[in-house]
Amino acid sequence: MFKFCSLNLYKISGHWDHYKENMFPVMKVDEEEFVLRPMNCPHHMLVYKNKLHSYRDLPYRVYSRVINFNSAKISDSFIKTFEYYITVFASYVEPDNISKELQAISNIISQLFCTLKVDVIRKDINQKVIYSVNIGDDDIILCDYTLLQSEATHLSKLLYSEKTGSSKHPSYISCRIYDSLFWYFLSFHFDGVGFRLPTMFLPYEVVIISINNHKNCAYDDYLSQIEESLSNNKIRFITDNSTTETVGEKHYKWEKLGIPLRLEVGYNECLKNNIIVINRYTRERKVFCSAIEIANELKNVLNTWS
Repeated sequence: MFKFCSLNLYKISGHWDHYKENMFPVMKVDEEEFVLRPMNCPHHMLVYKNKLHSYRDLPYRVYSRVINFNSAKISDSFIKTFEYYITVFASYVEPDNISKELQAISNIISQLFCTLKVDVIRKDINQKVIYSVNIGDDDIILCDYTLLQSEATHLSKLLYSEKTGSSKHPSYISCRIYDSLFWYFLSFHFDGVGFRLPTMFLPYEVVIISINNHKNCAYDDYLSQIEESLSNNKIRFITDNSTTETVGEKHYKWEKLGIPLRLEVGYNECLKNNIIVINRYTRERKVFCSAIEIANELKNVLNTWS
């Protein structure tokens, strides 16, 4: 979505009358007035108005990842401008189904926080629900959603057809997830080396460090057996065959990315039919004697971290 838009859009939606004191000054281009986008509701309404809707289409949900602008007055002559990211979810719903949709949104948010393992404080204020965390003396808002009823949709002339064929204004629910959620989440999954994320958020669960200074078919076959065993057990892995990095550089690279398990496979391991497994978190080092054995063990370990 655009970072600025016609002022007329915010006047039609009613936002200009309510929030103009907190918005940036109007910019005039030729004969048209523009303003930096302070909210997303009017833009979602344009998406809704792009086509006709019936009761069968509702709830109609719109999602966007956007940048908003804000300002803070530092002194009489200086105003600091900053931008922040918000993931915005809007739902247009029949007035009779508001409770059902609110419950659905609440379940989605609860599942999100449960998955991220974030303990939040929920506050219900009038028609707004706020999820926050307490850090020191401050409450950091991570997410909120608001029921705007039909006022905004009435001003923007949003309609849908009922079963009887008559037209009616839908109710509007706006849900915002702030980037503070993700920074808060990451702050608890970072150590002195790199990320320590749950495996579901990682591109790979296992990295195979290939240590092969010999061009040998037996080694290539042995490595292929290990890769096949991991694939059959649906373990997400990547093989690092880089020849431009030392073994230590490879270790450091993948530790920074938070890959929890590292397999070291070299020519000596091939001769002994061994595989060395190193746990990134506990630094525990184990030696296994078969590709099947190691796949089962890795799966058990990864299940405890998912």
